[in-house]
Amino acid sequence: MDLRKYDGKRVQITMPDGMKFEGISDYCSDEYCESEYGRAEDALQVVNFLFYRSDIWAIRDLEEHPGPYDGFTAPFGRIEEWNVRDGIDAIRDHLTCEEDIHVLRMLRCLEDRKNRKMPFPDREQIPDALREALSFIEDPEVRKEAERLREIWT
Repeated sequence: MDLRKYDGKRVQITMPDGMKFEGISDYCSDEYCESEYGRAEDALQVVNFLFYRSDIWAIRDLEEHPGPYDGFTAPFGRIEEWNVRDGIDAIRDHLTCEEDIHVLRMLRCLEDRKNRKMPFPDREQIPDALREALSFIEDPEVRKEAERLREIWT
């Protein structure tokens, strides 16, 4: 499996246990992974998740995927859910991602959690995290969504 061909692509990564993760992937060479993470194996990074070649069962290219979610199969996914579960540092990291679509997917996840009144760690810190993220967000659509969510969150 040539992971390089998925660099900068919208993908769905399936793990051996069947778990699926979606996002825009960045290729990380084995040299980079060894230097940064201590493991000499190439990988794909999606937001703050690293998927090593030996841990990937399948990759589906979603570049041509039709649908209402910017080419993804759902408005947000496991990466966003797990970052919310992991707390405010992971949420802040996600909200300052360079890929606007990842920020938008996190905003959708946060709104879903708020609408369903789901508890999660550091919930009270979300308005500040959104305010901080707004200083990084340039895309007008994503910015508008972040401002809207910040207003309804407070």
